[in-house]
Amino acid sequence: MKDMEEMKESHDEDLEKDETSQNCLERDVEQVVKRLGMAHDEIQRLTDELQGKEKEQSKLDSALKKAQLEIEELKENLTKLRENDAVDLKKAKEHNQRLDEEILALRNRVRTLDSEKKVFGEVIERLKGDICESQENKQLGNHSPGKTVHAEQKAQYSSSGEKLKYQQQEELQLHQNLHRLQILCNSAEKELRYERGKNLDLKQHNSLLQEENMKHLVQC
Repeated sequence: MKDMEEMKESHDEDLEKDETSQNCLERDVEQVVKRLGMAHDEIQRLTDELQGKEKEQSKLDSALKKAQLEIEELKENLTKLRENDAVDLKKAKEHNQRLDEEILALRNRVRTLDSEKKVFGEVIERLKGDICESQENKQLGNHSPGKTVHAEQKAQYSSSGEKLKYQQQEELQLHQNLHRLQILCNSAEKELRYERGKNLDLKQHNSLLQEENMKHLVQC
């Protein structure tokens, strides 16, 4: 009887040990499965991170290639700009030279107009004097030939009526000459003012071009 109880106790102990071992084994399996899951998650995370890095690297490579192309394009544009600046500078110098020649021609024209204006003024004053003298001769009935170019023709008139008619015609001719010269003088004055204004505009334009040329030279 005692032996049976001992056997039963021994059997129970064995069962308990087996159950404990089974429980430990199950816990070990669970831990292994858990660690495998964690390892799988870590592998997936690292894989995703690697793919992200690869995509980022691809973007960086594309950006680098694009930047290199832009740099090459900028270099080409810079070369073209320098060439264009050289051409523009040459054109500007030629244009400045033409402007200088035009300014010189305008100065000569202004001097000529000044001289013509002076001559017209003298002629007008002389004609005014001739008109005054003609009017005085008409009023006084002066028979002297005066300062006209028709002295011989005047000497042929025999009647005072013919002399008066001649003096009137002469006075009319003098007035017409005076009017014509005044028109010419006014026209010359207008042209003189225009040429002087044009000369001033050309000087200002030339000055601006010279400033631009200096800027180009500094930039180059």
